[in-house]
Amino acid sequence: MKSNIVFVLVRPQFLGNIGATARVLKNFGFSDLRFVNAPREYKDSEARRMAVDAIDLLKNARLFDSLPSALADVGLALGTTCTRNRNIKVKPLEQCLQDVNLPVFAENNKVAFVFGDERDGLRNDELALCHELTTIETNPDFSSLNLSMAVGLSAYEAARAYSCNNQSQLCLDEKAQECASTLAEIDEVSADIALLLDRVGFSRSYNAEKILSELRRFYQRALPTKRETDLLRGFVLKMNESIK
Repeated sequence: MKSNIVFVLVRPQFLGNIGATARVLKNFGFSDLRFVNAPREYKDSEARRMAVDAIDLLKNARLFDSLPSALADVGLALGTTCTRNRNIKVKPLEQCLQDVNLPVFAENNKVAFVFGDERDGLRNDELALCHELTTIETNPDFSSLNLSMAVGLSAYEAARAYSCNNQSQLCLDEKAQECASTLAEIDEVSADIALLLDRVGFSRSYNAEKILSELRRFYQRALPTKRETDLLRGFVLKMNESIK
């Protein structure tokens, strides 16, 4: 469902981009707009002027103090970046949407497109919260897109995924149709695992923060269902209880 597609702007700086983002999302039939640490005047005249007839999206946009809270109910977060770092696995946006089978996955789960600020984009810790990292292929000598343009191209590809989707394929990916674990649920099981590692002395022998980050990312990228996370959490909780 298109209502399950979310667009998150992290630290947007320019009111014109905020308004233009609202307009282009409405152009493609999306309405769930979220801001993390948006400027206080995000609904002021410049933003409204650029939003044109999408002022309702600005008025209904949800505000958050942190990216984890903005993604708490999200089953799949797609972080956008123009990085050329070979150590970071980034997929072209169109390929990424095909791989996750967006229309099917979004039937029962919220999918978020996450964008960083106009100057620096998403920080490494913010990229680490995303299940997949995507990029819009551009001229490698001038790869940075304007924020509202990047949102517009992403919205276009998402809408295109719906229009091009073959309805006969909807039943092929059974796991994609299940309810995925939200990032809040993954945070909870990660905290339980951290406690377990500490109790068995693992965190005192290794770099606990790095190990936990890698374990979380490994588990997150598997797109576990709610049932799978419940099973894992039950197992870890039982282990923690037995070590008391």
